[in-house]
Amino acid sequence: MSLGFFSGGGINDSLSHPEYAPYIALDQQGINQLGGEFSLDLFYQVNSHLSFSLGGGYLMGRLKGNEAVYFNPTDLGPTEFNLYPRLDSTVYSVCLSALYSFPLNPSFQINVLGGIGYYFGSFEHRTDWYASLIPLYENKLIYKSQSFKGNANTLGTHLGAGFDLETTENIFLSFDVLYRIVDFKNLEIRVPTDMKTPQFYFGLYESRDLDDFSYQIQKISMGGILIRFGLKCRF
Repeated sequence: MSLGFFSGGGINDSLSHPEYAPYIALDQQGINQLGGEFSLDLFYQVNSHLSFSLGGGYLMGRLKGNEAVYFNPTDLGPTEFNLYPRLDSTVYSVCLSALYSFPLNPSFQINVLGGIGYYFGSFEHRTDWYASLIPLYENKLIYKSQSFKGNANTLGTHLGAGFDLETTENIFLSFDVLYRIVDFKNLEIRVPTDMKTPQFYFGLYESRDLDDFSYQIQKISMGGILIRFGLKCRF
């Protein structure tokens, strides 16, 4: 049984327009909040060095995508709007791992581990379109919001190292640092919502609805560095 925290990952997203594509710039990805994980594993000890584990996990994280900036093609000065995407993720996993241990003494051993897992993801996404500057309106006015809920499943891999420290008889404190690759690429959208607003004004006279802009997500990554600690019981 272990608890963990992970960082990394993000949303691989894009913003496009058939006419105004040259005036769209993608900024760097926003900084994600630390995600949390709970896992429970069963171990089978082959010998003093080699063991296998089968376990399930529950992951929660909040990811951010690339911030998009749209520039006015009429050179009237101010940027028209900024795009701020974010996504809440809930993922269940089933993982199979192999551990190779180096006992240094009867109560302390170093482990090298790696394996594969299957991940079941549920995602809730929200994208806010902020107007940077519009005459007669406050700066950074939310002009449109889009959201959806989606599902995706994928295979992932992990590799890392750690140690086990015996605290009482047959009870060990464990600590692991892993690097995990988990990429969701085929997102199945359900419950989409699109909060309609008045047309967005380009310059002073021309207007166009924001629906002309296409926002897409190509990949959701839950990979990165995972630090976890827990307890192991040996019988």
